[in-house]
Amino acid sequence: MYRRFIKTLSLVLSCVMVICNIQVTHIHAEEQYQHSDTATSGSVTMKVEWNDPVLGQPTTFHVSATGGSGAYKFRMDAPSYTNPNEMAYESVADPSRGEWMNYTNECNSTDYSFTMTASGTYNLRFYLMDKAAGVYYLRVSTYIQVFDSNHPSVRSIVQSAVAQCNNATDGSDYQKALWLHDWLLNQLKYDRSLKWSSAESALTRGLGTCQAYESAYAMLLSTVGIENAETRDTYDGHTWNAMKLDGEWYQVDCTWDDSSDNWYNFDQRHLYFGLTDELMAVAHPGYSNIYTVSGYGTRSTSLKNNYFVKSGEAQQWVESYRDRIQNSLNSKQTQFSIQADNSIHPASIYKIQNGIITYVMNQNDWFVDGKKVNLVATVNDKQFDFNVTYPIDCTKHDWDQGKVTTEPTCTKEGIKTYTCKNCATTKIETIKSLGHDYSNEWTVDKEATCTQEGSKSHHCTRCDDKKDVTTIPKTDHHFDNGVITKQATTTETGLKTYTCQDCKTTKSEIIPVIKNNDTVDSEAPVIDVGSIKFSKDSATVGDTVKISVKITDNVGINESVIILENYETGKKIHLQKGIYNENTKKYEYSLDINDDIPNGHWYISSIQARDKADNLGIETFQQNEYSFIVMRNNVDVHKWNDGKILQQATCTKQGLKEYTCLTCNKIKIETIKTLGHDYSNNWTIDKAATCTQEGSKSHHCTRCNDKKDVTIIPKLNHNWDSGVETTKATCTKDGVKTYTCKDCKKTKTETIKALGHDYSNNWTIDKAATCTQEGSKSHHCTRCNDKKDVTVIPKLNHNWDSGVVTTKATCTKDGIKTYTCQDCKTTKIEIIKALGHVYSNDWIVDKEATCQEEGSKSHHCTRCDDKKDVTVIPKTDHNWDSGVETTKATCTQSGVTTYTCKDCKTTKTEIIKALGHDYSNEWTIDKAATCAQEGSKSHHCSRCGAKKDVTVVSKVAHNWSSWSVVEQATTKKEGKERRTCRTCNAKEERSIAKLKVETQSMFRLYNQNSGEHFYTANAGEKNHLVNIGWIYEGIGWNAPKTSDYPVYRLYNGNGGEHHYTMNKAEKDMLVRAGWKYEGIGWYSADPKDSNSIPLLREYNPNAFANNHNYTTSKPEHNWLISLGWKDEGKAWYALN
Repeated sequence: MYRRFIKTLSLVLSCVMVICNIQVTHIHAEEQYQHSDTATSGSVTMKVEWNDPVLGQPTTFHVSATGGSGAYKFRMDAPSYTNPNEMAYESVADPSRGEWMNYTNECNSTDYSFTMTASGTYNLRFYLMDKAAGVYYLRVSTYIQVFDSNHPSVRSIVQSAVAQCNNATDGSDYQKALWLHDWLLNQLKYDRSLKWSSAESALTRGLGTCQAYESAYAMLLSTVGIENAETRDTYDGHTWNAMKLDGEWYQVDCTWDDSSDNWYNFDQRHLYFGLTDELMAVAHPGYSNIYTVSGYGTRSTSLKNNYFVKSGEAQQWVESYRDRIQNSLNSKQTQFSIQADNSIHPASIYKIQNGIITYVMNQNDWFVDGKKVNLVATVNDKQFDFNVTYPIDCTKHDWDQGKVTTEPTCTKEGIKTYTCKNCATTKIETIKSLGHDYSNEWTVDKEATCTQEGSKSHHCTRCDDKKDVTTIPKTDHHFDNGVITKQATTTETGLKTYTCQDCKTTKSEIIPVIKNNDTVDSEAPVIDVGSIKFSKDSATVGDTVKISVKITDNVGINESVIILENYETGKKIHLQKGIYNENTKKYEYSLDINDDIPNGHWYISSIQARDKADNLGIETFQQNEYSFIVMRNNVDVHKWNDGKILQQATCTKQGLKEYTCLTCNKIKIETIKTLGHDYSNNWTIDKAATCTQEGSKSHHCTRCNDKKDVTIIPKLNHNWDSGVETTKATCTKDGVKTYTCKDCKKTKTETIKALGHDYSNNWTIDKAATCTQEGSKSHHCTRCNDKKDVTVIPKLNHNWDSGVVTTKATCTKDGIKTYTCQDCKTTKIEIIKALGHVYSNDWIVDKEATCQEEGSKSHHCTRCDDKKDVTVIPKTDHNWDSGVETTKATCTQSGVTTYTCKDCKTTKTEIIKALGHDYSNEWTIDKAATCAQEGSKSHHCSRCGAKKDVTVVSKVAHNWSSWSVVEQATTKKEGKERRTCRTCNAKEERSIAKLKVETQSMFRLYNQNSGEHFYTANAGEKNHLVNIGWIYEGIGWNAPKTSDYPVYRLYNGNGGEHHYTMNKAEKDMLVRAGWKYEGIGWYSADPKDSNSIPLLREYNPNAFANNHNYTTSKPEHNWLISLGWKDEGKAWYALN
């Protein structure tokens, strides 16, 4: 039995690799192939052969073996893919699905077929099992580079999409993310077979699972420069993207957006674009347990860049509620609720939609009576709840000095916001944009070299914008004195190579053949340049680059060397230990990439071979003929050419420019900045003026005919007739004379001046004066009765009566006398002055003095009884009675006689002396003895019952109840039972012996295809696995049904395997690495239990898969250790 414990690196490079559409055919006839790879374990050698792949067509891989028992089982693992010049392999499909999981029946060879669809490198892995020979895991891993312009790499497809995106959008991250989202959804369909799971499958096969959507969209976002991360709901295995826009994280689920449904009257292809964590968890409930963990890295809380918010559709949803909200606001409600209109939709729809609606409601400004109110909306399932704060009435705003809330830039206006100090109302004021301030000095943007032109421009001193971008020509090469790289002979020309000391570009000169009459006895070795192969075209520290070449000679090769040269540094490496491969008929050389090998382009500058007759064969090469690159720390080692324009920039749209590495011909694409308009200084007449319409003129762009400075050309003058009087003039109104244009029939009018008034010199009384109102008089017009010189006639005097006292005066308050006009009944008042106090000289007793309280006396006012000179009268003496005995004297305490005042009932007391005790000679039982307590007896006082000679009376026996269980016994702990005295409630306890441990059988099963053993206590799970082909191997051990020692069970969805451990730290580490925690599988026995026996754990360091074993059998354990397995100690404990 074997278990696979996948290391983190294996998870990244291997565990997620899958293959689909594999066709297996057993081959009986011999066939020649162009390529092969082998691997050996013990006596068994496995060989994989294939021909040059053609992209888009199936490639056959012939797998065979020699040695061992001859009864082999083969399996092909999932291919993985990486883009050219990258080392980021991704599994093409889901590793838990497809025919690749199964081994063949026993045979000596088989064929597999796989279709490659993208330029780049594919890694394919094949496995062999020969149990009879003791070989359980033999693997051949091969890397195949493919290129076809009709089948571009995934990276090229992504770069092309991003170039289109940059050209089609306004440059904002939101528009780019949305464009790429929509573009991706048009490229693929959801793979309902759940096989394809990569960016390669999404963009070249048009199919994919959620992993494919997430991977492709992540690559698109990263390439366009948007930070992003994977979001995974480990509870249902679904995955989607998180992206960062304007400094905030948003959730995007391209898989769930890929829908053609239109059931809810909105665009369902964008429902999951730009959600918060809370709203995404509506669709994926298990996600709630993930994003709520403290320190979660991509916490998404904003809807500012949500699709429906940005498109304005969410605002339209809010408008459908506006009248209902406004009605509640107009009635000044501080709290109210509104039922959601979409409650008939599924909760997974209306909860997301209502969350977005609530956000927009809170972004809107709400007003009552023209004043802004503070409205806070929240969503409560199917209704919206509102809390409102209304502003304080402000009769006149008192604005503060204002604050610049948006700084102006060279191209955009700023904003200054003012706030009322009284009511907090705000107003804004626009700050004019600053305009560019270009320096007169040239700034060199890019230095010219001997390989590339430079550029210079005038920069804005504020924003670094550029104008007048000008090319700086390339400099000349600085060649050295040259080196003879190939000696001339009597039969061949030689070669002298010159190198630029700046850019390392080379040029060559031919050295003529040496003329003599000597005869050459043998030929130089032949180096077949067409056979040169590199194992990889890009490497980093820790990699090995293998180079193979075919060299032949008629007398045999004595020695050979490959000289590698670094284009950037000129460093050379001589590979001299070529190993001849009998199978490929080639010499093979290996270069280990370490820290001494610098970054850059490494090319074969020459290959030299000397035969046994001492003849030397030499082949020299250009820098871009046979090369590979070494990269570390993401340093770009390419030397780009000047580029060619793929798409010209226009005044308003960016262009595209393609650059090629001068060394290795790699291609990259950059955008060309928009040109901006080039407006002519001459006016262009866009529309000629007439007498009815204005014309227009403008300055046109010389490139695209765009316009600026659009200026109106005034209309031409009309050709008027002699006119007709159409309205007569009056005193106050002008008349009208109308003229008609003889050309366009338009009319104009001319005013006939008003006649003016003809006023009379006599006054006319317009209104007579009274005592309450003024009158008026004026001069009237004799034609229209208009008035002038309107003059006020003063009011007449009132005709007052003799008056009436309406409020009498008092000592302290004034009185009032009221007069009434006898004509208009208007009143007026007159104040009667206050009279003042008149105090008596005699004392008046206000309160009599008693034995308890003082009295008082004063002088009173004779009119209003007000007081002055208030004086205290002292208390009188008490009038005591003869007294009453209120407390009788006792044996130990004094008594009391109490006297009472006959007037105020106040009391005073007098002490009576204590009497002393009178004890009886007889015993008195004070407390009866019980089973819980002793009793007591004593001699009592005959008067007060006081005691002396107190004596103890002994306890009586307990009256016990039956025994009852108070703590159940367990397998690890004794129980407890108790009885109680019925009389005194005393309790007595005794132990109950431990229970025997309850056990369960652990079933053991085996998968002959994957070599995996599986353990479970669930009989249903065991029966299910047997029904689908697993072999039931019986009961592995007995485990306790419960204990304090859980054994955790985990599952690797990529590798399709289980792992078991008692180590919580190991369990947590695996979960972080992507394993799924499936809960407690069973329990371990207590290690201290004498009946426990250990489950031993072994690890196979030579196996790629199923490399852990668990057993209670010591012989099995020792046998595995003898085979090379490592002893990892005790895993957990079973019960005997």
